[in-house]
Amino acid sequence: MLPGVIGVLQANEALKILVGYGEPLVGRLLMFDAQSTTFRELKLRRDPHCPTCGDGAKDDGARDGAAKSEAATPEPALQAAGAGAGAACT
Repeated sequence: MLPGVIGVLQANEALKILVGYGEPLVGRLLMFDAQSTTFRELKLRRDPHCPTCGDGAKDDGARDGAAKSEAATPEPALQAAGAGAGAACT
């Protein structure tokens, strides 16, 4: 059941981007707790020093620019608490 829930969420995000309707989870991380059936949303911010999405990153045309203009690094409070550890922009 869990792979189905996550798969539907991913397909929904892809459709929002492809169709241009709704607000995709750009700059946000959606966490799903299957045991309690709850969702948590974490806001992310872009790391200006990141070679992929930072200020000096080259736009190779492979992305629509959303990654470069939006978040990629957890908020400092989340980093300190260990939430979102290892989150990357790629």
